[in-house]
Amino acid sequence: MKAILTKIGILSFIFLTSIEPVNQEFQGQAIYFSKSTMELGSWGARMSEAQKKQIQARLKNRLEKTYVLNFNKEESVFNEEDKLDA
Repeated sequence: MKAILTKIGILSFIFLTSIEPVNQEFQGQAIYFSKSTMELGSWGARMSEAQKKQIQARLKNRLEKTYVLNFNKEESVFNEEDKLDA
């Protein structure tokens, strides 16, 4: 009886270890937004409100960035999206 249980146990172990698990295939995309602010400090105190708004409009593309992460099972690629200056 012990010999039969031992054989069944060994065969079960071999069978279970020989089964390859099913690999999951996955891929995706994550989008990240980054927004920064810039204080003009004492330099900005000497400027008019129109000049401040003009500078902020120029810097908007540099202070707001979008990043895209494309990934799959084996690799991930992180890129910054390009924006055109207006």
